[in-house]
Order: sequence, then C-alpha cells, then structure tokens
Amino acid sequence: MGNVCGQYRRKTASLAADSDEATAWKATGPSNQWLRLDLGGAYDNLRKVRVVFPTPKATYRYVVEASANGAAWTTIADHSRNPTAGPGEDQFTRPGIRFLRVKITGASAGAEIGVSEFEVYNYLRPDLVVGADISYADQDDNQDHLTYYVDDPATATDVLTSARNAGMRYVRLRVFNTPATRRRATISTRPIRGPIARWTSPSR
Repeated sequence: MGNVCGQYRRKTASLAADSDEATAWKATGPSNQWLRLDLGGAYDNLRKVRVVFPTPKATYRYVVEASANGAAWTTIADHSRNPTAGPGEDQFTRPGIRFLRVKITGASAGAEIGVSEFEVYNYLRPDLVVGADISYADQDDNQDHLTYYVDDPATATDVLTSARNAGMRYVRLRVFNTPATRRRATISTRPIRGPIARWTSPSR
C-alpha cells in the first residue's frame, strides 16, 4: 500500500484506499478532479485496476493513467464516454509503474464526485491465494537441523513454523532432486522421469 493524494481535500484521500466502499474521497468540483496513488516504488507486474465511485447507480466518466515518475503520464484506461453505472475494472500491462491516477471528467446528474476505492492488483483471478516461494534445505538427520527466521534471529525455528508466523496459511510442496540412473545411482547427464504414481482402491 502506498500514499494517496487528491487534487483537493487531500486529508480525506486515504478514504479511497481503506478497503471500505462505504467511505470515499469527495472532490470539490463537478469535473476534472483527480486522485493519485503512489505505490512507493516501481512495479513491472501490475495487471488490473479497479475504481469504485460514491454513488453506485450513477454514471462516471473518467480516465486512469500510469506514470513512472509522477510527471509523464500514459492513459491505461479511457472511460471518458462511459455509459455504464457501477465500478470500473480494467486489465493492463506496463512495466515500471509507480504512480496511478484516476481523473474524473464528468458524471450523471446527482452523482457525488469522488472515489470510494482505488485498487490495483498484480494478479487477475479474484480467488488466487498470493504467496511466496520458500527454498528449504535441511541437514542430515544425524546433525542439527537448520532454522529459519524473518527479521529477528531470536525467533528462528523450523521452516513451516517460520512461514506460519509470517502469516502464510497454505503450503504447496515441490520436491527437486538431482537426476540419477536407477541401477547405479550415478549422476545422469539428462533428466529422467520416474514412475508415475496412481491412486488405487484398497483390496480386501
């Protein structure tokens, strides 16, 4: 999460990034108002942006822009002729993005000018569990096992407990080994695919 800044009423700009669609940054004029999101660093893998507006049944006309430095802007979504009410969601790909800006160019009669939520994602599927890769290397069973920690060495423990303490809730195990011949167990120069395991019903 970065910093949010509005053209006007900057103190309430953070309401557009508080994960609560019931709150909103409200602009002071009817059109040509903008809200800017500073991600705090450049990202190459942003994929989707979503904008939620204060009046759900109103139609908002707006554009979404991206920038690497906050000075030169490129349009990544143009809804300046938008005829549809409700939130707007767009997919895009552009490397080196640090700033995102939504500019409201107009709205239907009675609409509150502002932004309830300004969201950006680095994935497309809403059901995706975002995680991290953990490389795990343990010592021989006859020796002391390795321990792992995040930030504080005093909290070092086994790898799964350390991952849990870091907030991870799911584990996917992938095992890698050096290919070897089956008979002599010597290192092979080419990958060898082992036997395929199949589930079978237990016999009585």
